[in-house]
Amino acid sequence: MRFPTVSILTLNIFYGLTSAQPSTPPSSTLGQPIEGQLLPDGWYAIHFDGSEELISAALEAAFPDVNTTKTLVVREPIKVCESGLSKMAQCATIAQFAYTISAGIAGVVWGQSKKKSCSKVKGTLDGWKYEYYATGRNCDTTAQQDTIHGALYHFLASVEKNKICGTQCLSMDHGGTWEGYLKFGKEEWYDANAYCGPRLSFSPCASGGNNSFK
Repeated sequence: MRFPTVSILTLNIFYGLTSAQPSTPPSSTLGQPIEGQLLPDGWYAIHFDGSEELISAALEAAFPDVNTTKTLVVREPIKVCESGLSKMAQCATIAQFAYTISAGIAGVVWGQSKKKSCSKVKGTLDGWKYEYYATGRNCDTTAQQDTIHGALYHFLASVEKNKICGTQCLSMDHGGTWEGYLKFGKEEWYDANAYCGPRLSFSPCASGGNNSFK
C-alpha cells in the first residue's frame, strides 16, 4: 500500500526547480484503490497559463541541430505537484527519447483536441507506453501543440530529470474546463490497469507554487 505525500513544485525553465513544504493528500486516495484500480507509482499536475515565453535557449542547448526548437513555447506559470513515488517502482532513463516522446504525445493531445474527442488513445513510442484522454466541455483546449510539447519536454527533463519510475500519471490543464490525463511508463513496467484521472489528489496544486519565470 502506498502512502504518498504531495509537494508543490514550480518548473523554472532557466533556473531549475523550487519546491514548497510537502503536504498530506486527502485520505480518500491515501494508498487506496480507486474504482477498483491500483494507484500509479507517481502522479503530477501541470498547469500552464498566462503569456507565452520562448524557450528556444534551453532546448537549443540540448538539441542544437533541431530547427523546430526555436518555435517551442510554454505558458507561465507552469505549476507541478508531485506525489511520493513508490519505492518498489523500477526506473528507466528517458533522456535520449524525451524530445521525440514529448513531441509525439503533444501531437496526440493536440489532435484529440482538434477533433473534440474525449475517447482514450493508447500507443507506444520508442519503447514507452502511454494512454491519454481528456475531460471538459468538448474535451478541447486552446493550448497550441508547441506549447504542449514544450511543457511535456521540460516536465520530463527538469521535473523527472530524464528518469521515469514505474507507471506515472500526468494531469494537464490550461484554465477553462479542459483537463488532460496522460498515463505512461517504460513498456516492461507499464501497468495498463493503474488509475489515472481526476480522483487522484491533484488539489494541492490549486493553492501553491510561485511564478518562477519572472
